[in-house]
Amino acid sequence: MKKLILIFFLLLNSISLAQKFSNTTALSNDSMKKDQKEIYLGINGGYRINLFSSLNSNGYFGLSIEIPFSETISLQPEINFWKSKLKNSFYEKTISVIDLSLLLILNIHLRKSGFSFLFGLGIILENNSNDKLISFNGGGRYWIELSEILRLFSQIRFQTAGSLQSGGGDSITSILLCAGLQIAINP
Repeated sequence: MKKLILIFFLLLNSISLAQKFSNTTALSNDSMKKDQKEIYLGINGGYRINLFSSLNSNGYFGLSIEIPFSETISLQPEINFWKSKLKNSFYEKTISVIDLSLLLILNIHLRKSGFSFLFGLGIILENNSNDKLISFNGGGRYWIELSEILRLFSQIRFQTAGSLQSGGGDSITSILLCAGLQIAINP
């Protein structure tokens, strides 16, 4: 619970920082299109297909903030939550996971839609475990503007993660399929 409260406050702090950055960027870079200056708060849900591991495939949901640096480059901190059953020959247990990622986004804009390429790193935290996994993420997203402040998106992402413990520890390789909405928080 303490980790969840800490993550919530970090997410709020990121929103505050993003709004400050957006205000200074808007004043110093008038050449950016209106929709490219906006910071988007996102919510998503989807399905994780776990490959090469003893974890069941499962659903997940998450929150993100997309912070633009230019017309084509954005940074996106995100937090995803998921549960899965871990099975091996000795035991079976349900784990709850918090997945924190920081993604670099390269955008290709069309008229009222666009494609984004996502690359980044993350940390995966499992309840009842001191082990932390470092994740590498890569994928793509297609989005459509529903209004001036609302976007609908679908995303596919590849994620591989390994333990920081010496001797290897756990590893996860997954394909993440999701859909979500983004809303401009500074229109």
